[in-house]
Amino acid sequence: MKKGILLAAALFLFLAAATAQIIPRLTICKGMSINYFSIITTGNAVAWNWTFPGGTPANSTMQNPTNITYPAAGTFRTVVVTRFDTGRDTTQYIDVEVIDGDIRSIPIGSDTVVCGNINMLLDAGNPGASYIWKPGPSTTRTRLVTGPGTYGVSVITRAGSFTCDSQYREITIRQAQPPVVDLGPDRFICNDNPITVDAGGDGTEYLWTPGGETSRTLVIGASGTYSVRVRNADGCTSSDFINVKDSCPLLIWLPNAFSPNTDNLNDVFRFGGNFKARKYEMKIYNRWGEKLFETNDPAVGWDGTFRGARVQEGVYIYSISAIDTNGERRSFRGDFTLVY
Repeated sequence: MKKGILLAAALFLFLAAATAQIIPRLTICKGMSINYFSIITTGNAVAWNWTFPGGTPANSTMQNPTNITYPAAGTFRTVVVTRFDTGRDTTQYIDVEVIDGDIRSIPIGSDTVVCGNINMLLDAGNPGASYIWKPGPSTTRTRLVTGPGTYGVSVITRAGSFTCDSQYREITIRQAQPPVVDLGPDRFICNDNPITVDAGGDGTEYLWTPGGETSRTLVIGASGTYSVRVRNADGCTSSDFINVKDSCPLLIWLPNAFSPNTDNLNDVFRFGGNFKARKYEMKIYNRWGEKLFETNDPAVGWDGTFRGARVQEGVYIYSISAIDTNGERRSFRGDFTLVY
């Protein structure tokens, strides 16, 4: 809010200019008005011609013009030419500095909740203004806040002894704690028998990765890494992850004989057990080292044929190499008998 009307202040500065040959300066707020006075102590003045650059109105022929308003910021030189009955003119000056003291905003933010430790720098903006914070005694433009509470700031702009504008704003900062999320230590899974993990009851929203499940608990049926992000009612978030590993004792067996005679009994040579592979390769050779069969699919076995024809009965050699679900390389090699 604009305040103040300049009255006789201009007069004495103005008369001093005529004596000391120094142009005085008066500082006011934008939008304020000045009342000018011309007091004659010697001679008989008969006319006045005032010019008010930046002022409204811009000129006057009154001895004491009043309510000269300055709507824009800047520095303007007021000039008055006084004529005496002797025909002599005198010219006098005064510089008027108009300050734009409008406070357009106080950008300290709005009421907020801080998750965890509070470390906020509040900035009241408006460079060149004066500041009074509460609780005190800070008078700087910025204030570092490290605890919860209500903080307010008065921002005041001045032009010399005049108050141009003043505003007050406050912000309440509340401290909240993130939810507690603990999926526990790494778990183990065997033969895809599911386990259940619990993200805890401190949250109102849950998001699991992978899968995008939004429940508090998650049923896991395969090895891998699972994470959850939890949000509570205050908007604070926490996350945790768990590694689920394939932990079955390694049980693997390969037949020492098979009979591909299409009786649906032991017709295919393949491995059995609980072994799971990320990468897999099985090769079958005859006793002369000729490769008869190759596959990268653990579910596929050899049916006892080579190039579309049945091979002879006899002893054959297998070679299996694989990488299991824990990233370990496994190798198996041996022989078996094919009978019809």
